[in-house]
Amino acid sequence: MTQRLLIDQKQNFAAAFGLIFRSAAVFWACDRAGATTTISFMNYWRIKRGLEVSVVITTRRMDGALLSRQAVDWADRAVVNHRVDLAGEDEGSIEVEVFSNRNLVIPYPAIMAMYETEDGLSMVHSYGRIYSPMEVENGKTIETGRESCFTLRDTATVRSFCVFHNGYEAQPAQTVRIRIVNAAGEVRRADLPVDDLRPYQTVRIEPASAFPDLAAFLGGRPGNAALEFTLARAFTRMLVGNETVDGRDRQVTHSNFDYGAHQTDLVDGAREAVMALAPMRDRARTVIVYPDSEPGDYRLELPDGVRPFRSGERIEVPAGGLETLVVSRADGPMPSRIVTAQGVEVRGGAGLPIECSLGVMHQGRPGKHSHWMMLSARPGHRSGLYGVAVETLYGPVRGGGTLSLHGAGSAEPVTIPLDSQAVAALLDGGDPLSLPQAVAFDPGGDWCWAYLNLDYPGWLVFSAIETEAGAATLEHAF
Repeated sequence: MTQRLLIDQKQNFAAAFGLIFRSAAVFWACDRAGATTTISFMNYWRIKRGLEVSVVITTRRMDGALLSRQAVDWADRAVVNHRVDLAGEDEGSIEVEVFSNRNLVIPYPAIMAMYETEDGLSMVHSYGRIYSPMEVENGKTIETGRESCFTLRDTATVRSFCVFHNGYEAQPAQTVRIRIVNAAGEVRRADLPVDDLRPYQTVRIEPASAFPDLAAFLGGRPGNAALEFTLARAFTRMLVGNETVDGRDRQVTHSNFDYGAHQTDLVDGAREAVMALAPMRDRARTVIVYPDSEPGDYRLELPDGVRPFRSGERIEVPAGGLETLVVSRADGPMPSRIVTAQGVEVRGGAGLPIECSLGVMHQGRPGKHSHWMMLSARPGHRSGLYGVAVETLYGPVRGGGTLSLHGAGSAEPVTIPLDSQAVAALLDGGDPLSLPQAVAFDPGGDWCWAYLNLDYPGWLVFSAIETEAGAATLEHAF
């Protein structure tokens, strides 16, 4: 039996990545009539740590061929909004590389991709990355993909898809193994041959190509897919999503590890963890627990009672008015990771639902004071911040903080002091751009960023963007 790879959360919390002078992310990009991709990021390296960085943006075709490369000029701006131009290609990839002569600490940067379609809006944070030779030499890589947490919503009018990116070396031909499970717990498997991957090649897979009767198998209810594949010199995280067949609506998120294949560390002395949900009270919400967790017996505490489940089951149930809920394990210590998500209704159920990939919080998680997130300044859009104070882990909520607004038109922020009441009001769906003190802020474009520095370490913060037409997206803050 193949030894399970240990994914140690304590190492991530400690940022034990070694010397990092290059931080990178790669995204799938779509550039066609009615569908655009924008990459947005804030110069948090300077804002948080006083670091000066150089940034290079590279676009490529799906086969990995270079289309363009350019350097970012930080003069007179704190935010970069890069509308992807694929030079006539419908889809491709965009890589953002960040370089510094000081240790960046984290090898993956805080970057957001915004995917817009005629009826949809969906943002996702950095997911894939091409490794540096230093990371490869240090052995700090995961190139054998065991990815799950991929929701399937296939019907006659909706198709699911996933995307992964190869690194800077060729990858020999392989068989991608796909395992799907439906709401009844039925499992199917298929093998999908994939030719040699060129350096930097991007692969998009629609599970329906391997399972022609996928919609019937799902029976109108969400399912899950897990994939096994290998990349050369690239991290295996995938973009996953669902889109209407006519291309007018799309919602995306990212995959996560299949913890039935990989292994995560256990939390000493803990049998419970907490999941937090953005309190979007005007929209129906669901709690999602993905199926491929550490093997074991678990319980989910819901408004109508305890829902027991085992690894291998996909759970999606109404959230009601919950802001936090307890996930517990019945047969052993709690794993540090159980991958969850928040589902959010869009356009009263007429649009594809938002799926915001999350996880659980436990006693091993350090507190967090700084949070930064993407906002929209476009006419007809509204941004909203949502926060949940996890008092069971961090004690009673307390203190205030500051809010800084950063844009593409100036390197200088507008900074707003917040007392405890102002923090609570802002994190209850408040739009930072609607605050009276924000009148002096010039976003310098459609997209801008907010940076929160809060006294209380137990806030989990989310950012939502909604349009007048009813499209919406949600992502947790960095």
